[in-house]
Amino acid sequence: METNTCSRMMAGIRGKNTTPEIRLRKALHRAGFRFRLHDTKLPGRPDIILPRCRAAIFVHGCFWHRHEGCRNASVPKSNTAFWEEKLRNNVERDRRNIRGLRAED
Repeated sequence: METNTCSRMMAGIRGKNTTPEIRLRKALHRAGFRFRLHDTKLPGRPDIILPRCRAAIFVHGCFWHRHEGCRNASVPKSNTAFWEEKLRNNVERDRRNIRGLRAED
């Protein structure tokens, strides 16, 4: 894949309001849950916050967040060293955010 094509595709990846996130929000709303979105005051800015349940939900994709044992968690073939470090840092950041949320509880 050409660099320009790859860059354009990567730039189009959303950080919030993704399709899986919107589907989950609709399902939660239908089930009667009320929630807040992307609270910047909480560690990691959770995608969905259920205040009455004191719960935070992160809608993580397999590629970016490296779910253990997931076959969709592959490393790109080009610029491998960069991607391995980037994805490893994502996992560590996710762990820090979870610890931060638990500490607030």
